[in-house]
Amino acid sequence: MHKLAILIPYFKIDYLEETISSLASQTNKDFTLYIGNDLSFDDPLPVIQKYFQPHQYKYYDYKYNLGARNLSLQWARILENVQEEWFQILGDDDFVSPNLVEEFYSHIPGKESFINVIKFKSQLCDGKSKITKQLYESFSTGIYEVVDLMIMKFRGRLNSSLSEHIFKLSKYRDIGFADYPIGWHTDDMLILQMSNYRSLLFVAEASVTVRIYDGSTSGSENNLLLKQKASRHFFLDFIKVLDKYNFSRKRKQEFLKALLQHKEMLGMDYLRKIYYENGWVGQVDFKKYQLKCFVKYCFSGVFGNDVWRLKS
Repeated sequence: MHKLAILIPYFKIDYLEETISSLASQTNKDFTLYIGNDLSFDDPLPVIQKYFQPHQYKYYDYKYNLGARNLSLQWARILENVQEEWFQILGDDDFVSPNLVEEFYSHIPGKESFINVIKFKSQLCDGKSKITKQLYESFSTGIYEVVDLMIMKFRGRLNSSLSEHIFKLSKYRDIGFADYPIGWHTDDMLILQMSNYRSLLFVAEASVTVRIYDGSTSGSENNLLLKQKASRHFFLDFIKVLDKYNFSRKRKQEFLKALLQHKEMLGMDYLRKIYYENGWVGQVDFKKYQLKCFVKYCFSGVFGNDVWRLKS
C-alpha cells in the first residue's frame, strides 16, 4: 500500500483538469488519489479518467452536500476512507509541482517519529492561472516553529492554506477538525494541533499553487460575516493556546500586536476581549493602544474607526 493519500474534495469543475493533470505529472506516482464529489452539478469522471486509470484512484459520489455547511465536514467524510499513513487535502482549483510526491518521500525518512506536519513552498495564482505572489522564497528546508509561522501570517508577511500541507493520519484521528464556521481557520488550528503547537518540517524543493479568485472561499466576499465569526473564535482560541502551553510573554505580545491588523474585522470590543485573555499584561497593552488611538485622533482631528470606542 502507498504511504501517501492525496484527497480532492470536489465541487467545482472550472479548474479541476489543471489539478488532476498536476497529479498525473508527478515524477513519483507512489500515492493513492481520493476524490469526493460533494453533490456537484458537473460530473468530474471524464476529467479524472482522462489522466488516471480506474485502479489508480478512489471515487466517492456523495448524495448530499456538506461543503456548503462547512468545508471541514466534507474533508472529514473523505478521510473516513483513507488508510495511508499520510494525507494531503488539495483544493479542486489548486495544483502542485511535478516533484511534490518525490520530495515528500525524499524528506520523510528519519523524521516520522517526531514530525506530524510537512509544509511545502507555496504561491498564489488568479482565475487565469497567472502567478500573483510567490511565498516562502527566503525559507530553506528544515524544522520551523508553527506558532512563529502563524504570527507571521497574522502580520501579513506569509500566506498559508490547507493545500500546501501533508499530515500524519494517526495524529489526525486523535484530534479531528476544529469547528469554525465554513471551515475558516480550521486549517490553521489543524496545523497547530497536528504539530503539538511546536514544529513542522518545511520543504522548499517543491511547491503548491493556491488559486485565489472570486469563486474561491478565500476570495469571496459573500461570506464575510461567517469569516468574521470564525476569526473571532479562532483568535480567542489562539491566545488561550499560548497561555496553556506556556509560551513566552514576548510571543503573546507579538501575536496581540499582529491582531491590530485585523481590528476592522474583529471590532474593538472583541479585540479587547482577546487582549484581556492575556491577563493584566494584555489589559495594559490594550489601554496603551487606546491611548495611542486617542493621541492620534487629537493630532489628526479625524474621528477614525480606531477610536470609535475608547472606554474600557
